[in-house]
Amino acid sequence: RNYYPKRPYLQPCAYKDKKEILTATRRLFAAGKLNRDQSLIMAAIRPKEELYDLRADPFELHNLAGRESHAATLGQLRETLDRWIKETGDRGESPEPDAMYDSDMAVYVDAIRRRGGAMMQHAKVIQANIALMKRWQAEGK
Repeated sequence: RNYYPKRPYLQPCAYKDKKEILTATRRLFAAGKLNRDQSLIMAAIRPKEELYDLRADPFELHNLAGRESHAATLGQLRETLDRWIKETGDRGESPEPDAMYDSDMAVYVDAIRRRGGAMMQHAKVIQANIALMKRWQAEGK
């Protein structure tokens, strides 16, 4: 399984990264003003697997995936996911080649560039995000 476990929860996204909720969260985290639970979303590396009891822990603060008492549930969920991947032909486990990634994203970035003006900076941010995603892929993240 390749679920990109070494990536952060908040991967770069030019659209959402400008939202006040994210800028405020990042600012408060950098200033050390978030508590332990609030800081979880800022983890540089997300857990390989996550399992939560949504009735007892609706805010998903206590990951049960590593607990032996939940191994059977986790095993069943893995089987369900594997079956679904096969049944639907999902290709999410196989990274796209750089050439395909570049061609698909080029259409998006070119459309933004054509708007000109302030959108040129937005295009640069997106290109930097693309470069980061490619680097993570090359590093096995």
